[in-house]
Amino acid sequence: MKSFKEYMDETTKLSKIYRELKSGGQIGTVSPETNATNTKATKKVAHKSIQKVLRRLSDKGMISFTGPHKGRYKYSGTEEPAKEGSYILKPGNHPEAQKRFNKILKAVGTRFDQQSVLHVDKKGKGKLQYTAGDAKGTTEPMGSLHYNQPLTTGSGDTQIKGKDASFTVKE
Repeated sequence: MKSFKEYMDETTKLSKIYRELKSGGQIGTVSPETNATNTKATKKVAHKSIQKVLRRLSDKGMISFTGPHKGRYKYSGTEEPAKEGSYILKPGNHPEAQKRFNKILKAVGTRFDQQSVLHVDKKGKGKLQYTAGDAKGTTEPMGSLHYNQPLTTGSGDTQIKGKDASFTVKE
């Protein structure tokens, strides 16, 4: 059982995401890691590179971001979940930020050779937007946003940095 302090820490991190969606905002997740970035050195370079891009977009007021957080994906029931550093993005204060957020999210995913990026709209409905491979340019509805769900086979989640809190999109 969690202590009150642990519960409040967890709730605080997730409430920022909840408030953003409740106020009519949107969020997205993107990662710089691919199968090619499998060593510590290449991961570090990839993260520095995406942070530079995200800071530039943030300075323009187009996005706000946090991370890296733990993106986890469970492909089979016997394996440990695959992990990669993920960034959570939301639209910034620029007047065009809300309208262009989806385009920015896909552009960052494409630039860093991501198979897909996750986009959650203001209603809490999530979809994968494919930015590479055979399905490039297509969208797959994933379901609704859920908090602190156990990781099941064929699913993924984003665990907030330094906390036991996570969110996932599923039916």
